Amino acid sequence: MSIGNTGTRIIGNTEFYGGLSTDPKIGIENSYADAECLDVRKSPGQMTVLPQARKFSGSSSIDGLIVAMEQSKDGNIWGIDENGKLYKIDEDDNISVVSNVATSSGFGLAYFQIADGLYYTDAGHTIYTYGKILNPTGQNVATNAFATVPDESEYIASQIVVQQKDQTAYYQTNGKARSSANNSTSVPTSISETEANKALLLPGISPLAQIGVKFNALASSGTVRIVIHDEADNVVASSVAKNVSSISTSGYTYFDILPDPTAAVSASNQFVFTPWTGATLEAGSILHIHIVATAGGNTVSTIDSASMYTGLNMVANGFVLAETFNRKHPIAVFDKLYIANGQYVASLANSPLNAISDTWYLPHQLRLDDGYEVCAMSTTDEYLIIGAEKTSVSSKRGFQQGRIYFWDFQSENVCFYIDCNMGAPQAMINHDNIVYIVIAGALYAYTGGKELVKVRTLKGTDTEYSGSSSITEVYPNMMTIRREIMLCGFPSKTSAQTIRHGIHGWGSIDKNYPNCWTYNYRIPGDYEYNTDARKLRMGCVYNFNDTLFYSYEIQTTAGDGTVTTEESLGVVDNNSGTAENFYYHSLVYDGGAPILEKDALRVGIKFDPLPTGCTITPIYKIDDGDWIRGSKTAEAGDTSVKTEVGWGNHRMHEFQFGFVGTTQNGSETPVIKQVAAEIRILDEEMKF
Repeated sequence: MSIGNTGTRIIGNTEFYGGLSTDPKIGIENSYADAECLDVRKSPGQMTVLPQARKFSGSSSIDGLIVAMEQSKDGNIWGIDENGKLYKIDEDDNISVVSNVATSSGFGLAYFQIADGLYYTDAGHTIYTYGKILNPTGQNVATNAFATVPDESEYIASQIVVQQKDQTAYYQTNGKARSSANNSTSVPTSISETEANKALLLPGISPLAQIGVKFNALASSGTVRIVIHDEADNVVASSVAKNVSSISTSGYTYFDILPDPTAAVSASNQFVFTPWTGATLEAGSILHIHIVATAGGNTVSTIDSASMYTGLNMVANGFVLAETFNRKHPIAVFDKLYIANGQYVASLANSPLNAISDTWYLPHQLRLDDGYEVCAMSTTDEYLIIGAEKTSVSSKRGFQQGRIYFWDFQSENVCFYIDCNMGAPQAMINHDNIVYIVIAGALYAYTGGKELVKVRTLKGTDTEYSGSSSITEVYPNMMTIRREIMLCGFPSKTSAQTIRHGIHGWGSIDKNYPNCWTYNYRIPGDYEYNTDARKLRMGCVYNFNDTLFYSYEIQTTAGDGTVTTEESLGVVDNNSGTAENFYYHSLVYDGGAPILEKDALRVGIKFDPLPTGCTITPIYKIDDGDWIRGSKTAEAGDTSVKTEVGWGNHRMHEFQFGFVGTTQNGSETPVIKQVAAEIRILDEEMKF
């Protein structure tokens, strides 16, 4: 607001609820260019200082960046770090490692009350369970790992195909199922495409993990392997050759399914077992198996003698989860657990903690379009919201395309989707039935219909003219709700040194005020930006009632090249004192005519009597110069502070002003009522 008075004008704010502007000069009413650690929502006519984030007292027990957190019914808080360690934080804030079986995290962690246990994922194929949490008398708390699940569906599908082909029920003859077949067929020493020398395979689960075969007799030496062909007889996968000495004639001998060893697979390819990107080994593919030995004398169990096609005695296991390019398996909870599974969404119903079978687990509950992998999920009262990204094996050049899919929990296919041609939806949360999504350095909102609304472009994400490629990523669990305000941690990691790390806020005090964007909490130690010697990362953001947790990593390189890494949790709760450092920058003032000079006279700040240990110092900037601290600083008991713009320096085209402040952590917050500057318009001078 401005008031003319005998050639001078007072500019500034007595209300601050507009929050941070996107542009340093232009913003919505009562916005400002920048501020840190200031609360403009609690009382929109004033500013107070937000609490100081502190380092969690048990952080010395943390040795990996925590990427997901959850609270169970007993009040304990759980966290999973990127190395797969599961942590428990009890009600007294004691932290301990309770499980360390995963090799890496897939960003998924959920408490499933029906089973009274935790479910979490790794970046590979495995779902882990931990519990029971409440631990009734006589029940043990245990960790279980499930990497494979029987592919029961392929038997049924294969039987149907054979029946349709030959009008004969080969898979069950005279009441005998394939699994109890006891006739013998010789294993050939070379591949032949005759039906007698191949077995039909129709995967019901992808990717395949193992094929088990029942052998009746073995040669005295040599090896045996499995080769999988598609309908055109192209090799799509095979197994490692097994020595006959490691093959049993009692029960099944399992062969791990690997990509075609003749295919060119780079060392950086993350698909250890599934490098194929097409449908060759997906559920629904029509494949066949060849069993090949280096010497004669091996036989396998079949229904018909001298023929594998019509009933090889075999079993198949699929991986519980697909190993994905993005290495993400986040989890959403609704009526079931919904688990990201690459191109699919898996569902897990009421399952005991010590078993995952196809009775409760559907690895392909929902299929997305080819080339897309799930990277984030959330729910509304109507839909499972699925963020998906188009993935690339290149570490230097990925795809820009993303999609947001909507599914009603019951339809066979997705209900609809929204293309995100600006990038992948990397994190999302539902707040008041509005889904907020971080995409390509901006915050978007889905409010209904089939479009996204861009809410906010995040500061520092434009890297044009930087001369370097900046890769910025936001992990799936970087958004939470605290006291009706949506909090967003940004970024998780970036190579840029211009992007500010920390916790941002979006929301308003009530319906009578607009939503606004604020910067609320730094990384403890007041770390914000990457430097040449220091790299920052943030893993997740969670709020549990009065307590906010967010994880971070500080990697420091000393002058001698020694690298030290600190992984910790930041905490804000009702015991937190005021932030020790805070500041405010007004919008840039040019009087509507930046070409004309003006006269900057003074800057003033009005506040309630400052508490003990608090200081506020006016600052200002002339044109594009550096910030200049005022000559006066307010201290405890003061109610205002003014500073003259330095003599000889007050002619300007543009003017910006504000203050910097300090508190003693634990003291009362200052209450700031007005930030103002006095400007003289030089009417007596030429206008142009």
